[in-house]
Amino acid sequence: MISVYEGPLDHLTLPDAANSIVDETFDRLFLPERFERGDVAVVCHDESTVMGYVWLSFKDLWVCEGRLFLVLADDEATTYDAFVFPQYRGRGLYTRFESVALAEAGTRGRKRVITIVESDNTNSLKTQLRLGKTQVMSLYSIHLFDRFSLHWATGRPLASRFYR
Repeated sequence: MISVYEGPLDHLTLPDAANSIVDETFDRLFLPERFERGDVAVVCHDESTVMGYVWLSFKDLWVCEGRLFLVLADDEATTYDAFVFPQYRGRGLYTRFESVALAEAGTRGRKRVITIVESDNTNSLKTQLRLGKTQVMSLYSIHLFDRFSLHWATGRPLASRFYR
């Protein structure tokens, strides 16, 4: 089952092994701040257990990896923080909940959905291309001493749509 949530997922739980996944914290799936800013969670689940999810935003989005904001036009949305739990991978769940996210964006008047993928996440990059998406640009960021950042982009002129 795939559902779109505009508020906390109080009735759903994470799979048993979720806490053992290194470098992943799933607290963000239940953050009320995201819902308060108007973001929605598209969640694939069985009766009560989350299998995977993607967040959908309709406002400017902080891209923490680049330490920049992505500025969205009025007819755009962005998906972020997509994840499928390992025990559910290989079932085509991402493709299904991503298509629900795209449809949800369309019902809200959004004509384009931008997806941000970290360059070292090769599986996600391959999935995006397999889904027929086009890589529009690459954004590079160098951070020095947590005080200074250098940013540049290649590809189509979306670079001006980022600000610090």
